[in-house]
Amino acid sequence: MSSIVIPIENLTWKELDSMEREKTVILVPIAPLEQHGPHLPIGTDFFESIFITKGVGEKIKRELNGYNVLIHPAIPIGTGTLDKTGSIEFNAKNVKNIIFDLGKSLAVYDFKHIIIFACHGAPTFSVAIEEACEELNQQYGDIIFSPMGYYLSQIFGGGVEELPEELRVIMEKYPKDWHAGYGETSMMLNIKEPLVKKDYKNYESIEVNVIKLSDRNVVDKHGKAIGYFGYPAESSKQIGKLMLNSTIDILTKMSIEFIKRKNYKQYLHTFYWNLQQFRTNQNK
Repeated sequence: MSSIVIPIENLTWKELDSMEREKTVILVPIAPLEQHGPHLPIGTDFFESIFITKGVGEKIKRELNGYNVLIHPAIPIGTGTLDKTGSIEFNAKNVKNIIFDLGKSLAVYDFKHIIIFACHGAPTFSVAIEEACEELNQQYGDIIFSPMGYYLSQIFGGGVEELPEELRVIMEKYPKDWHAGYGETSMMLNIKEPLVKKDYKNYESIEVNVIKLSDRNVVDKHGKAIGYFGYPAESSKQIGKLMLNSTIDILTKMSIEFIKRKNYKQYLHTFYWNLQQFRTNQNK
C-alpha cells in the first residue's frame, strides 16, 4: 500500500498484515475524562490527545516518504485526575496493564514503531505508561515510545527550549497555569470552540503550587471548588494555535528520532521516574 494516514480500525486484517513492518507507524492517543472547570468539557484532555496525535501523524507522513501512519482509536483512561463529577479515575496499575496489553498485541505481529501520546500531566499517569513501555521494550526490543509525558514534564518545569518566544513570554508572565487555565482553554478554542463556555473571560486567576495537584481533592481544598488552576481570562485562539503547532512540531521531531532510532532515549523517562511514590507498586 502507498504512504497513508488512516484509522487502524478501517483496515482489514489482511491489509494491515500486508504492511511492511519497518515502515509502519502506529500512533495511540490516550487521555482521561476529567473535570476541567466550569467552562471546559470533561473531554478536554481526550480531545487534545486526538488532535495532537493526528497532527503528528500528518507531519510524519509528509517527512518520512513511503511510511504508513496508522491512528489507533483514542483510549479514554487515566489516573491522577482532579476530583469532581465527571472525572473518571483508573488505578495506575490498570493504566499500565492496558498499555502493556496493547503494545504486546501489536508486538506479537512484529510491529516495531508504536508511539503513545498520553495527554495528561499527572506524574502517576506518566510513570504508569513509562513502566509499561519499559517492560515491553525489554521483552520485544524497543518497539514502543511515549514522548508526551517527557514533553509535558518539561513544560511544567520550564525546560522546553524549542518553544516560540511569544509562548515563553506568556509562560513567564503567568507561571502557575496548571489545569484548565489559559493554556488548555486557548487550545480548546481551536479544537472544539463550541464546547467552551464564553464566560471564561470573566474568571479570576487561581494560583497554587504545582505540588498540591498531586492530591485528587485539591479542587475543593485550594481551588475554590470550581475546578481550574491558572488564568482562563488570558486565553485566546492565537495562543492556542501557537501551543498546538509547537507541540505537534516538537513531538513529531521526537517521534521521528524514535522511528529512526537516533537520539530518542533522552525522552524515555520523565523526572518523576526515579521517585518511588509515583510507581504503580505504590498505588494500590
